[in-house]
Amino acid sequence: MQLKSLPNRILEHPSRKIIIVQIILLVVLGFLLYANTLPGKFLWDDYGLVRDNAQIKSLSGVKKILVTNIGAGSGVASNFYRPLQIFTYALDYSLWKLNPAGYHLTSILFHIAVALALYWLVSVVFKDYQLSFLASSLFIIHPLHTETVAYISARADIIAALFFLLTFIFYIKHLHSGSNKPLICALLFYPLALLAKESSLIFPLLALFYHYVFRVKIRPRASLFFLFEIAAYFLLRLAVLKSPLLILSGSEPFYHRLPGFFLALGEYARLIILPFNLHMEYGLKLFKFSHPGVIPGAFILSAALFCMFKKWKNKVWPFAIGWFLIMLLPVANLYPINAYMAEHWIYLPSAGIFIAGSYAILSLHRLKYLRIFAKILIILLIFYYTCLTTQQNNYWRSPFILLGKTLEYAPDSPRANNELGNEYALLGDSQKAESYYRKAIITDPRYKEAYVGLGNLYCRIDKPDQALALYQKAAGFLPGSAELYVGLGNALLKLKRGEEAIVAYKKAIALQPDAAYIYHNIAVAYFSLKKYGQAAEYFDQAGKLGYPRDSRLEESLQPYR
Repeated sequence: MQLKSLPNRILEHPSRKIIIVQIILLVVLGFLLYANTLPGKFLWDDYGLVRDNAQIKSLSGVKKILVTNIGAGSGVASNFYRPLQIFTYALDYSLWKLNPAGYHLTSILFHIAVALALYWLVSVVFKDYQLSFLASSLFIIHPLHTETVAYISARADIIAALFFLLTFIFYIKHLHSGSNKPLICALLFYPLALLAKESSLIFPLLALFYHYVFRVKIRPRASLFFLFEIAAYFLLRLAVLKSPLLILSGSEPFYHRLPGFFLALGEYARLIILPFNLHMEYGLKLFKFSHPGVIPGAFILSAALFCMFKKWKNKVWPFAIGWFLIMLLPVANLYPINAYMAEHWIYLPSAGIFIAGSYAILSLHRLKYLRIFAKILIILLIFYYTCLTTQQNNYWRSPFILLGKTLEYAPDSPRANNELGNEYALLGDSQKAESYYRKAIITDPRYKEAYVGLGNLYCRIDKPDQALALYQKAAGFLPGSAELYVGLGNALLKLKRGEEAIVAYKKAIALQPDAAYIYHNIAVAYFSLKKYGQAAEYFDQAGKLGYPRDSRLEESLQPYR
């Protein structure tokens, strides 16, 4: 690694005391900054991934995490395979049950761990502990990361980042020491990164870029081990999801998606420098090359490529800019994904910008006549980002605040309208819930979840005929949804069509075999048909899976056991 060209002061190793103080400051900063997320509630995808996820609530369910998709625990078909994310929720459940504060605490701890891993990486690569501390400080406080940290369901990005960074650190240590111990550590961490999020597949490309920038010889044996792990991961995905890749139906051609990449690149740059108007739901939008946002994005890409491949005497610039651009590739929608951009996707790529920006500031600081200016700039940035992050965290404490803010920026989002309908339904405000469900359906007549949500609402307010019609419509384009079949069963049971209800419930069981409440519903359906023996069988199974004791039904079924 060619570090001789760097200024001597960069290579000075600070005392252990200074390093410990820097680490403590990062930990304290992370806790203080995100403490106001602890009172936050479950919201949006948290319901399916945590609250209604049967897999995280029992040992038998946990055993299935590795061999099912991310939505299996709540009976939802999905082509995402992220077992490590779900396993962390299972650990949370074992500690906190369904107390959201515990889940938020875990996400904060992971975020702090990622910042410390970034501190370590920069120290290993550049031997510059000032750079390490400033870059990791900006990373830990930046408001762009509030979605990733405050939103429990975005945890995949955090844990993937942690194990990706650890993989990269130990890979570098192996390259420069020749020892097998760092390589073994890297090979242990990399599968964890892959099992957290599929974007970790970009590691080989980033490793090749590191070899290019620092002129380090490739070690073929190490490369083969990583390729073997990637092949094993693809085979595992193939076995579980029946497809080795993330496949989205109805994807637009590449040249239709390309302008969105340029637009997103410019917007990401803007959000890092001026992180205002942060929100969810950017959507799967298509843009034309004539859009005014395409030109700035194309300029940023050209400048980034120039920085990456120009032969700089100092290696910070190409490495940092290359990190940003390469880590952005999996979420750039060049390979079709479910949106043209999202704030939590920039979580790990942004580390490259913070390294580059911190190096620029420290370069100013090393010039005597600009030292005071650099110090003021650092103080202002920390104050500015800290205030914005604290404010942004408050939006994530309540689903009504978050969804209301989201709809300010994305009023035509069927997903946000549907989620707000769900929240009002939970609150018992049927009129507002119905209004938002209908907005979601008007915005996207094929948005299946809104039909199910409205059907569930009609079931609760004793309109089973209207609910049944909605469920049947949703069934035309919502295969593989346990919630749909449960709702269908509930509507049929209210219409005294018990046999049909049981058929629907059993379809739900096939999708969500660990959901205790579905077994209880089947027991009720059999009881309504006076099939008491079968009712007792399903009632007992519901109890074994942890369903709360229904003393009246239990007493009625006692003679039939």
